[in-house]
Amino acid sequence: MSTNSVEERLCALERQQRSWRAFGTGVGLGLGAAALTWVSLGMARPPPAPTGGGCGGAGPGAGALVAEEFRLVDAAGRTRAALRLTENGPDLFMLDDKGQARMELFLAGWGAGLNLYDSAGAVRARAHAPDLGPSVDLFDASGKPTWSSAK
Repeated sequence: MSTNSVEERLCALERQQRSWRAFGTGVGLGLGAAALTWVSLGMARPPPAPTGGGCGGAGPGAGALVAEEFRLVDAAGRTRAALRLTENGPDLFMLDDKGQARMELFLAGWGAGLNLYDSAGAVRARAHAPDLGPSVDLFDASGKPTWSSAK
């Protein structure tokens, strides 16, 4: 291989690398400008929480669907999920096709939690995130604790 061909190949490779670097810089600047525009126009902010008005009512919350409980039903009309507000806070249940609660996700004054139930309705796993520190607990079919992350 001659020295000229090595130098020519090296020059071509350097030109190609400069082209890719310029392209990458342009793409980065374009994405940065788009992100800056998106944030400055307020598109990155979550929508405000409804403040009243209810379903079809007047006011800032007009058009919002407001209820104390929502249920999702399957084609047969059986409840498969329920979101409700209890005295402790919001509670989301997922039910199996027999109507048995299998998962519960909730928020209470002391923190948040997740309960997983078996087909008989017994809690088999629990994950809680109270203000004092999180814990995960596993239970056998009789409800006896088999493992806990709590010390």
